[in-house]
Order: sequence, then structure tokens, then C-alpha cells
Amino acid sequence: MKAPDGHAVCENCHGSDADKFHQGTHNAEGLDCIDCHMQPGPGEIGHGGKQHIAHIFCGNAGSCLDCHGDTIHIANKIIDTESEVVALRETNIDDLQQQVAELETEKDDLQANTASRLYAGLVAGAIVALVVGFGAGQFWKRWQHGEPV
Repeated sequence: MKAPDGHAVCENCHGSDADKFHQGTHNAEGLDCIDCHMQPGPGEIGHGGKQHIAHIFCGNAGSCLDCHGDTIHIANKIIDTESEVVALRETNIDDLQQQVAELETEKDDLQANTASRLYAGLVAGAIVALVVGFGAGQFWKRWQHGEPV
């Protein structure tokens, strides 16, 4: 004899759990108790036409992965993020302010060095331009007068 739906047989023994299930998201998605708790074996027919072969009281990872495979590790990421937040809360603000002050000093020093290097480069470029210009002028003057270059 076949049960009218996937819940009917389960409700005989698990009435209070079945009531919770009826109000949950899995039921709203059209799943029955047996979709998770009587998962078919390898090579068996899948959801909708499942051949349910074994009663698993807690469900198994394969049942969850069928629908939640892409989100299965999110809980671990949340735990890692919570740990980072706790670590930040435990960080001493005075230490952070000291680090910020040191970084600002280092930034100012780098900016000053960059400016002085820029000016040194401009002066060196101007000197080279003057020397080349003077040499070219001498060359041009001798060449115009027919002197050996």
C-alpha cells in the first residue's frame, strides 16, 4: 500500500516533528520528509520519482548537498568572520593609533624624499641642457665660420 504523500507515513510516529516540517522552508519548496530521510542509493531514481529505500533518522550529507551543495561551507566562513571581529574588538586602540601615526610619518618622509628627488632631477636636467646647448652653440659657430669642428 502506498502512502498518499511523503508525509503521511512519517506523521504516524513523528507527529510533532511533522507539524514543524509543514511550517518550514523545505515543505514550502515542495519536499517531503522522505526526500531527505529516505534518500535513494547510488544509481537510484532522483527527486520526484525517487525510489525510497532506507529510513535515515538524521538525514545524510548527500541529501543536503543535493540542494545546498553551493552553500555548504558558508557556516565555516561565518565562524571565521566572527573570529576576525572578536580579534578586532580585542585590539588595543592605542596600539592602532600608534601604528597610524608611524605610517603617517613614513608617508610624509616618502613624500618629502620624492619632492627632493624631483627637484634634483630637474636641476640635473637643466645643467645637462645647458652643457649640451653650449656645446651645440660652439659647434654651430665654428661650422658657420668654416673652422674645423
